[in-house]
Amino acid sequence: MTSINLDARLSAVASMIRDGVTLYDIGSDHAYLPVSLLLEEKIPFAYICDVARGPLSKAADTVSAFGVGEKCRLCLSDGMKSVSVIPPCDISIAGMGGELIASIIDACPDVRNPDVRLVLQPMTKGDELRRYLCENGFEILYENTVFEGKYYTVISCRYNGEKYELSPSELLLGKAGVRNENAEFFALAKNKLDVLNSIYDGKKHGGADSSYEEELIKNITEIINGEKR
Repeated sequence: MTSINLDARLSAVASMIRDGVTLYDIGSDHAYLPVSLLLEEKIPFAYICDVARGPLSKAADTVSAFGVGEKCRLCLSDGMKSVSVIPPCDISIAGMGGELIASIIDACPDVRNPDVRLVLQPMTKGDELRRYLCENGFEILYENTVFEGKYYTVISCRYNGEKYELSPSELLLGKAGVRNENAEFFALAKNKLDVLNSIYDGKKHGGADSSYEEELIKNITEIINGEKR
């Protein structure tokens, strides 16, 4: 076997990995992402990391099946605690909740280096992950939305030490100017709007303050209407 067909979610992650740098894949599971990139010769070496022995065993099977054992290292590691991050490198953290991704980043001071690129794919709490990034000096470079059974956002960022603010709609949908406003993005925005409208209606009927939801609904509606202009 000479290639791996990645699904849309992992393909989006793979597309943001830079050519020619070492990859640290955190929470690798089956290791499809790093092995695919090694087979394409996009990266020269990969650290394949997982906190549990079961997924790491599956990763080892993938590495063996595709014959890339000399180009990678399997690491039993809680986040990046058992590996040394050596720039320049890229770090992929995909398939976890946004708060967990933030905690993994926060526990590794070595990622606070502009030569380290983070490629992040939160399954939930993308807003909390973006909040962490902007409050801790991580510049968001690019965001892309893809569909693979549901909508996923992939975020590329790096540390520059400059803290900034994101608006409520940017926390929810990504930073304006760097997000790819493709068809999937607008479909995701409409899904978020439906959820917000339900919350707004519930609060209004219950007599609770709904001003936050009202403003956010207005902002997201303007974003969606911008698609139609």
